[in-house]
Amino acid sequence: MDGLKFSIIILNYRSEKMTDQCLRAITTRVKDQFDGEVIVVDNNSRSPEWQPLKEKWSKFGIQFIESAKNIGFGQGNELGIRQSAGEYVLIMNPDVEVREGAIETMIRYMDTHRDVGIVGPQLIYPNGIVQNSYRAFPIPTDLIIKRSITLGKKHFFENQVREYLMLDKDPNETDEVDWLVGACLLVRRKALDEVGSFDPRFFLFFEDTDLCRRMWMKNWRVIYLPVAKATHHKEERLSGNDILSSLGKKTFWIHIASAMKYFWKWR
Repeated sequence: MDGLKFSIIILNYRSEKMTDQCLRAITTRVKDQFDGEVIVVDNNSRSPEWQPLKEKWSKFGIQFIESAKNIGFGQGNELGIRQSAGEYVLIMNPDVEVREGAIETMIRYMDTHRDVGIVGPQLIYPNGIVQNSYRAFPIPTDLIIKRSITLGKKHFFENQVREYLMLDKDPNETDEVDWLVGACLLVRRKALDEVGSFDPRFFLFFEDTDLCRRMWMKNWRVIYLPVAKATHHKEERLSGNDILSSLGKKTFWIHIASAMKYFWKWR
Protein backbone atom coordinates (compact mmCIF):
# COMPACT_ATOMS: atom_id res chain seq x y z
CA MET A 1 0.00 0.00 0.00
CA ASP A 2 3.07 2.30 -0.14
CA GLY A 3 2.57 5.46 -2.16
CA LEU A 4 -1.16 5.81 -1.57
CA LYS A 5 -2.34 9.41 -1.74
CA PHE A 6 -5.31 9.08 0.59
CA SER A 7 -7.15 6.75 2.94
CA ILE A 8 -10.85 7.17 3.72
CA ILE A 9 -11.99 5.95 7.14
CA ILE A 10 -15.72 5.42 7.73
CA LEU A 11 -16.92 4.44 11.20
CA ASN A 12 -20.12 2.40 11.16
CA TYR A 13 -22.34 1.96 14.19
CA ARG A 14 -25.78 0.61 13.32
CA SER A 15 -25.80 2.87 10.28
CA GLU A 16 -25.41 0.34 7.46
CA LYS A 17 -27.88 2.04 5.10
CA MET A 18 -26.07 5.36 5.45
CA THR A 19 -22.70 3.64 5.11
CA ASP A 20 -23.90 2.00 1.90
CA GLN A 21 -24.98 5.40 0.56
CA CYS A 22 -21.67 6.94 1.61
CA LEU A 23 -19.69 4.22 -0.20
CA ARG A 24 -21.82 4.60 -3.30
CA ALA A 25 -21.02 8.33 -3.43
CA ILE A 26 -17.29 7.69 -2.97
CA THR A 27 -17.05 5.00 -5.64
CA THR A 28 -19.03 6.99 -8.22
CA ARG A 29 -17.74 10.52 -7.58
CA VAL A 30 -14.07 10.06 -6.74
CA LYS A 31 -12.07 9.77 -9.93
CA ASP A 32 -8.82 7.87 -10.50
CA GLN A 33 -6.61 10.96 -10.30
CA PHE A 34 -5.17 9.78 -7.00
CA ASP A 35 -4.51 6.33 -5.60
CA GLY A 36 -6.56 5.72 -2.48
CA GLU A 37 -8.17 3.18 -0.22
CA VAL A 38 -11.41 2.97 1.73
CA ILE A 39 -11.63 1.35 5.16
CA VAL A 40 -14.91 0.77 6.99
CA VAL A 41 -14.71 0.13 10.74
CA ASP A 42 -17.68 -1.43 12.51
CA ASN A 43 -17.93 -0.34 16.13
CA ASN A 44 -19.53 -3.58 17.34
CA SER A 45 -22.94 -2.77 15.86
CA ARG A 46 -24.22 -6.35 16.14
CA SER A 47 -26.55 -5.53 13.28
CA PRO A 48 -27.95 -8.12 10.85
CA GLU A 49 -27.29 -5.64 8.04
CA TRP A 50 -23.53 -5.57 8.64
CA GLN A 51 -22.58 -8.85 6.96
CA PRO A 52 -24.53 -8.14 3.73
CA LEU A 53 -22.90 -4.70 3.57
CA LYS A 54 -19.47 -6.25 4.02
CA GLU A 55 -20.07 -8.92 1.38
CA LYS A 56 -21.39 -6.36 -1.12
CA TRP A 57 -18.53 -3.88 -0.92
CA SER A 58 -15.63 -6.24 -0.32
CA LYS A 59 -15.95 -7.15 -4.00
CA PHE A 60 -15.01 -3.57 -4.85
CA GLY A 61 -11.84 -3.57 -2.78
CA ILE A 62 -13.31 -1.88 0.30
CA GLN A 63 -11.54 -3.02 3.48
CA PHE A 64 -13.49 -3.91 6.62
CA ILE A 65 -12.41 -3.95 10.26
CA GLU A 66 -14.55 -5.13 13.17
CA SER A 67 -14.10 -3.88 16.72
CA ALA A 68 -14.75 -6.35 19.54
CA LYS A 69 -16.65 -3.64 21.42
CA ASN A 70 -17.98 -0.11 20.93
CA ILE A 71 -14.90 1.99 21.64
CA GLY A 72 -16.33 5.36 20.63
CA PHE A 73 -15.78 7.77 17.77
CA GLY A 74 -12.10 8.59 18.16
CA GLN A 75 -10.79 5.14 18.91
CA GLY A 76 -13.07 3.52 16.36
CA ASN A 77 -11.59 5.75 13.70
CA GLU A 78 -8.14 5.07 15.14
CA LEU A 79 -8.55 1.37 14.25
CA GLY A 80 -8.89 2.41 10.64
CA ILE A 81 -6.10 4.98 10.80
CA ARG A 82 -3.64 2.36 12.07
CA GLN A 83 -4.59 0.06 9.18
CA SER A 84 -4.31 2.82 6.57
CA ALA A 85 -1.34 3.95 4.47
CA GLY A 86 -2.40 7.15 2.69
CA GLU A 87 -0.48 10.41 2.77
CA TYR A 88 -3.79 11.98 3.78
CA VAL A 89 -6.50 10.48 5.99
CA LEU A 90 -10.13 11.42 5.39
CA ILE A 91 -12.24 10.88 8.50
CA MET A 92 -15.81 10.64 7.29
CA ASN A 93 -19.13 9.95 8.99
CA PRO A 94 -21.40 7.46 7.21
CA ASP A 95 -24.13 10.11 6.89
CA VAL A 96 -21.90 12.24 4.65
CA GLU A 97 -21.99 12.06 0.83
CA VAL A 98 -19.05 13.70 -0.92
CA ARG A 99 -19.95 15.71 -3.98
CA GLU A 100 -18.14 15.56 -7.30
CA GLY A 101 -14.50 16.62 -6.97
CA ALA A 102 -14.64 17.35 -3.22
CA ILE A 103 -11.90 14.95 -2.12
CA GLU A 104 -9.63 15.83 -5.04
CA THR A 105 -10.09 19.55 -4.27
CA MET A 106 -9.12 19.10 -0.63
CA ILE A 107 -6.07 17.02 -1.58
CA ARG A 108 -4.87 19.62 -4.07
CA TYR A 109 -5.24 22.32 -1.45
CA MET A 110 -3.17 20.32 1.03
CA ASP A 111 -0.56 19.60 -1.64
CA THR A 112 -0.08 23.32 -2.26
CA HIS A 113 -0.33 24.45 1.38
CA ARG A 114 2.23 22.36 3.21
CA ASP A 115 1.60 24.03 6.59
CA VAL A 116 -2.05 22.90 6.72
CA GLY A 117 -2.80 19.96 9.00
CA ILE A 118 -6.57 19.66 8.57
CA VAL A 119 -9.01 20.73 5.85
CA GLY A 120 -12.79 20.48 6.07
CA PRO A 121 -15.33 20.92 3.23
CA GLN A 122 -18.53 22.90 3.27
CA LEU A 123 -21.24 20.63 4.70
CA ILE A 124 -24.72 21.10 3.28
CA TYR A 125 -27.94 19.64 4.68
CA PRO A 126 -30.27 17.85 2.22
CA ASN A 127 -32.59 20.87 2.27
CA GLY A 128 -29.79 23.04 0.86
CA ILE A 129 -28.92 24.89 4.08
CA VAL A 130 -25.20 25.22 4.76
CA GLN A 131 -24.24 23.64 8.08
CA ASN A 132 -22.36 25.75 10.59
CA SER A 133 -19.40 23.35 10.68
CA TYR A 134 -16.66 25.52 12.20
CA ARG A 135 -16.26 27.06 15.64
CA ALA A 136 -14.06 29.13 17.87
CA PHE A 137 -12.46 27.19 20.71
CA PRO A 138 -15.14 26.92 23.41
CA ILE A 139 -15.32 28.11 26.97
CA PRO A 140 -17.79 26.38 29.34
CA THR A 141 -20.50 29.04 29.06
CA ASP A 142 -20.51 28.73 25.25
CA LEU A 143 -21.90 25.22 25.48
CA ILE A 144 -24.48 26.07 28.12
CA ILE A 145 -25.77 29.04 26.14
CA LYS A 146 -25.80 27.15 22.84
CA ARG A 147 -27.84 24.34 24.34
CA SER A 148 -30.34 26.66 26.00
CA ILE A 149 -32.76 28.04 23.45
CA THR A 150 -34.08 30.59 25.96
CA LEU A 151 -30.67 31.90 26.98
CA GLY A 152 -29.38 31.80 23.44
CA LYS A 153 -32.08 34.17 22.26
CA LYS A 154 -31.44 36.77 24.92
CA HIS A 155 -29.59 39.83 23.69
CA PHE A 156 -27.21 39.67 26.65
CA PHE A 157 -25.60 36.50 25.23
CA GLU A 158 -25.90 37.33 21.53
CA ASN A 159 -22.30 38.45 21.04
CA GLN A 160 -20.90 35.39 22.83
CA VAL A 161 -23.00 33.03 20.71
CA ARG A 162 -21.94 34.81 17.52
CA GLU A 163 -18.27 34.62 18.47
CA TYR A 164 -18.39 30.92 19.40
CA LEU A 165 -20.34 29.87 16.28
CA MET A 166 -18.37 32.35 14.12
CA LEU A 167 -21.65 33.60 12.66
CA ASP A 168 -20.05 36.70 11.17
CA LYS A 169 -17.81 34.60 8.95
CA ASP A 170 -18.82 34.19 5.31
CA PRO A 171 -19.51 30.43 4.86
CA ASN A 172 -18.46 30.66 1.22
CA GLU A 173 -14.94 31.95 1.90
CA THR A 174 -11.88 29.81 2.56
CA ASP A 175 -10.42 30.71 5.94
CA GLU A 176 -8.52 29.59 9.01
CA VAL A 177 -10.78 28.45 11.84
CA ASP A 178 -10.13 27.23 15.38
CA TRP A 179 -11.76 23.86 14.80
CA LEU A 180 -14.00 21.94 12.41
CA VAL A 181 -16.75 19.47 13.27
CA GLY A 182 -15.54 15.92 12.73
CA ALA A 183 -18.13 14.75 10.18
CA CYS A 184 -15.65 15.10 7.31
CA LEU A 185 -11.99 16.00 7.90
CA LEU A 186 -8.98 15.53 5.64
CA VAL A 187 -5.92 15.19 7.87
CA ARG A 188 -2.27 15.23 6.83
CA ARG A 189 -0.63 12.06 8.12
CA LYS A 190 2.66 13.86 8.82
CA ALA A 191 0.79 16.29 11.08
CA LEU A 192 -1.17 13.46 12.69
CA ASP A 193 2.06 11.61 13.46
CA GLU A 194 3.49 14.75 15.04
CA VAL A 195 0.57 15.84 17.21
CA GLY A 196 -0.93 12.40 17.90
CA SER A 197 -4.26 10.97 16.84
CA PHE A 198 -7.61 11.15 18.65
CA ASP A 199 -7.33 11.34 22.43
CA PRO A 200 -8.73 8.07 23.87
CA ARG A 201 -10.25 9.84 26.88
CA PHE A 202 -13.06 11.18 24.62
CA PHE A 203 -15.64 8.50 23.83
CA LEU A 204 -17.88 10.81 21.79
CA PHE A 205 -17.74 14.59 21.23
CA PHE A 206 -14.75 16.94 21.57
CA GLU A 207 -12.34 14.60 19.75
CA ASP A 208 -12.43 17.00 16.79
CA THR A 209 -12.04 20.10 18.97
CA ASP A 210 -9.12 18.57 20.83
CA LEU A 211 -7.35 17.37 17.68
CA CYS A 212 -7.64 20.77 15.99
CA ARG A 213 -6.35 22.48 19.11
CA ARG A 214 -3.28 20.23 19.17
CA MET A 215 -2.73 20.97 15.48
CA TRP A 216 -2.63 24.69 16.14
CA MET A 217 -0.27 24.21 19.09
CA LYS A 218 2.21 22.54 16.72
CA ASN A 219 1.73 25.27 14.08
CA TRP A 220 -0.38 23.17 11.75
CA ARG A 221 -3.19 25.29 10.30
CA VAL A 222 -6.85 24.22 10.25
CA ILE A 223 -8.71 25.36 7.13
CA TYR A 224 -12.37 25.53 6.13
CA LEU A 225 -12.54 24.98 2.35
CA PRO A 226 -16.07 25.67 1.05
CA VAL A 227 -15.21 25.07 -2.62
CA ALA A 228 -15.16 21.39 -1.61
CA LYS A 229 -18.69 20.31 -0.74
CA ALA A 230 -20.43 17.35 0.87
CA THR A 231 -24.03 16.57 1.77
CA HIS A 232 -24.57 15.91 5.48
CA HIS A 233 -27.76 13.94 6.11
CA LYS A 234 -27.91 14.61 9.83
CA GLU A 235 -30.42 17.38 10.42
CA GLU A 236 -28.79 18.48 13.66
CA ARG A 237 -25.90 17.48 15.85
CA LEU A 238 -26.57 15.10 18.70
CA SER A 239 -25.29 17.85 20.97
CA GLY A 240 -27.50 20.55 19.54
CA ASN A 241 -30.76 20.16 21.48
CA ASP A 242 -31.81 22.48 24.29
CA ILE A 243 -31.03 21.51 27.88
CA LEU A 244 -34.47 20.52 29.16
CA SER A 245 -35.30 18.23 26.23
CA SER A 246 -31.86 16.61 26.42
CA LEU A 247 -31.73 15.60 30.07
CA GLY A 248 -33.15 12.14 29.46
CA LYS A 249 -30.84 11.32 26.57
CA LYS A 250 -27.68 9.27 27.00
CA THR A 251 -25.83 11.34 24.40
CA PHE A 252 -26.42 14.49 26.48
CA TRP A 253 -24.55 13.04 29.44
CA ILE A 254 -21.79 11.69 27.19
CA HIS A 255 -21.45 15.22 25.81
CA ILE A 256 -21.26 16.68 29.32
CA ALA A 257 -18.64 14.12 30.37
CA SER A 258 -16.53 14.87 27.29
CA ALA A 259 -16.86 18.61 27.91
CA MET A 260 -15.61 18.21 31.46
CA LYS A 261 -12.64 16.17 30.24
CA TYR A 262 -11.86 18.72 27.55
CA PHE A 263 -11.96 21.75 29.84
CA TRP A 264 -9.94 19.94 32.49
CA LYS A 265 -7.33 18.94 29.92
CA TRP A 266 -7.00 22.49 28.54
CA ARG A 267 -7.48 24.36 31.83
